[in-house]
Amino acid sequence: MELKELPKFDELRLFYGMPLVVNGHITVYQPKMRHIVEMGEAEYSSVVSALTAISSDCKSLLWDIGVDWCAFEDIEMFALLTHKLTPDSTREFLGELDLSMFKLRKRENGQLFMENDAGVEIDVTIHSIIADAIRQMHGLKKRPEFPGNDMTKRFLIDEDRERRIINARKKQDSQLKLLVSRAVNSPEFKYNLEQTLDLTVYQFMDSVYSIQAVSEAANLSAGIYSGNIDVKKMSIDTKRRANRFENIK
Repeated sequence: MELKELPKFDELRLFYGMPLVVNGHITVYQPKMRHIVEMGEAEYSSVVSALTAISSDCKSLLWDIGVDWCAFEDIEMFALLTHKLTPDSTREFLGELDLSMFKLRKRENGQLFMENDAGVEIDVTIHSIIADAIRQMHGLKKRPEFPGNDMTKRFLIDEDRERRIINARKKQDSQLKLLVSRAVNSPEFKYNLEQTLDLTVYQFMDSVYSIQAVSEAANLSAGIYSGNIDVKKMSIDTKRRANRFENIK
């Protein structure tokens, strides 16, 4: 099934917590903060990773099982990482859609797609819509990496493997707890601790980024007016951040 127009979240619909209807069988929902608390931050992060990862995110893992990530399609990565995910793990994102029931198939023209026994399909386009929507909710960026030669490829593999070893050794503190604590103790944040549970992840993160931006803009402005910051030496991005809220009247 070919979609004539790709559905996507615009920022306002995303901010209001509205779902994204992909087609008659697939809808992408927005989880709330309480869902992360109930599921557990580590498990939640693992599910988000499985739903959004591309082959470039798993270079060394694929290489170690004899797979070149450059020749491994993103929908193959999705099928590999989600084949054990039931609605118990993905309900807050995909409702009752059971990804564990989908099998990876190939059309006569060579295009890959996933299909369950009921004939519901996830093709390359639908997969992209799902993954992009979940990335957008969490402020994640898709970062494909394709080396130009074998030396660069080996470097990227070793770099990825080293990063995984370092991360595995790190103490896994709650990053979300720190953000919530900073937010509810900020005078600009309009919600108390209990109320944050009913915010969507996007709504909460947008509030955090806005508080940070306001604070940064105020500090930059104070530095400029006091003469401690030389405007001529400021980068373009820094100037834009300083003026971000000047255009909102």
